[in-house]
Amino acid sequence: MKNLILQFVDNLLHPVNKDDPRQVIQEATRILEEENNYYAALDLLKPLALSGHALAQTIVAGIFRELTTLPDNYGEAIRWFEMAAEQGFALAELNLGIMHLEGLGCARDPIAAAGWFQRAGEHGQALAQFELAKLILRGELGPVNTNAALHWLNEAINQGYSPAINELARMYDTGDGVARNPQRALQLRRDAAASGDPEARRILGELLFQQADQAQDQSLFMARLEEAADYGNAPAQARLGTIYHSGLGVAPNQHKAALYWEMAAAQGHADSQASLNNLRSQGSSENKGHGGMENVTPHVPRIG
Repeated sequence: MKNLILQFVDNLLHPVNKDDPRQVIQEATRILEEENNYYAALDLLKPLALSGHALAQTIVAGIFRELTTLPDNYGEAIRWFEMAAEQGFALAELNLGIMHLEGLGCARDPIAAAGWFQRAGEHGQALAQFELAKLILRGELGPVNTNAALHWLNEAINQGYSPAINELARMYDTGDGVARNPQRALQLRRDAAASGDPEARRILGELLFQQADQAQDQSLFMARLEEAADYGNAPAQARLGTIYHSGLGVAPNQHKAALYWEMAAAQGHADSQASLNNLRSQGSSENKGHGGMENVTPHVPRIG
């Protein structure tokens, strides 16, 4: 939190123009993020929200939802969300869907939630499109309508929303509502991982590691294993360390072995850390005698 004296001076030098909605939103956001002061942000935003500013109304609603010390906080949150939703503000519509889905300030009502998700989805809100697809697929709105679910999943996917990409990949993996197509699933997962989504990278790394274990061809085995390692899969990194150290089907390469073990050890893979320590300590001992590490026997990681 800023020093109060410095904050006072800053406010004197750079006062917030309360007639400028952008400045009010920016300052309220700063107060929430830097000072975690919900009450000060609420005092600043309320006049703007009362004037009908949809984003300010939505932030005020979010503050009420978080501040459980306030009376009827969920009811107030719904009231402010509804004000913004009446203006077609997608973020407020999404949040009303969440409130009804989770039963916050109202009885849990998937049908009402779906209505708000659909309105937000029609306004281009990707999370709402995804949530609506999930409700359809879970059968919470009646008999499962796969075509409708796919429509909303694809709407979210077209915006690069990685959880929707992961869900469609799962469907192609399992044949759930669509013809099973593992190659299509793999490509979708690569697309999601390429966007930098951590969960997509984790899932893809695990999948590629499994595929490596199932591969009959050595080149495919190594390709899948190295790709899994690139996506941060620690067991794949550990396995590659062992392969390159021992020369199992590849030319021995102690430098690569150490690099892969380091990657796995950095993620807490204990066996890789032990192998790395053993490699370094015995390598240091070998260097004193004949300057090489070729004959070091590592602690081989147990995989799977």
